[in-house]
Amino acid sequence: AITAGGFTFPCTNMLRLIASRITGARASLLSAPRAAVRAFADVAPEEGEGADNGDSTGGSTFVSTVNKVTLMGRVGQAPVRKTFPNGGSVTSFNVATDDAYMHDGTVHRRTDWHKVSVYDDKYGEVLAQIIGKGARVHVEGSLRHKKYHDANSNTDRVVTEVSVQRRKGGNVIVLDRVSNEGGSQ
Repeated sequence: AITAGGFTFPCTNMLRLIASRITGARASLLSAPRAAVRAFADVAPEEGEGADNGDSTGGSTFVSTVNKVTLMGRVGQAPVRKTFPNGGSVTSFNVATDDAYMHDGTVHRRTDWHKVSVYDDKYGEVLAQIIGKGARVHVEGSLRHKKYHDANSNTDRVVTEVSVQRRKGGNVIVLDRVSNEGGSQ
């Protein structure tokens, strides 16, 4: 059994692995099936580790990370689809989320805008047809930073986006549709 935060959990190899991630301890892939580890998260070897990590069995030690973003908000404008010469495409739109906070006895509201890019050809095509400005959406994806050089201002820029790839667990759920004319459906 594993005890964490005052709770006791039945012990399995997967729970041992997860507990070791949470507590920062190192765990070997030999203690959990590879399929279970891959199902838990995308794993990559720590720097300086791999098949030749001093383990006489040839096992490797891995560290797992999580890059998950969940947003629920309203679409700021109709999605834009771009098609690339290689045949791929991306559908992009902005989602507004808002927050309220109290300062000096006054309630203030803040709106944050998030760029969402859907990298799934058919899924992006369907989304571009059914969502419009004002539609409420629930977005699950990962955070991605893209660097590029802006030739007009001769400066390097960084764009942060929520990358939605269904094969990596990303999803966009349309909570209410809004047509391009602005009416709810």
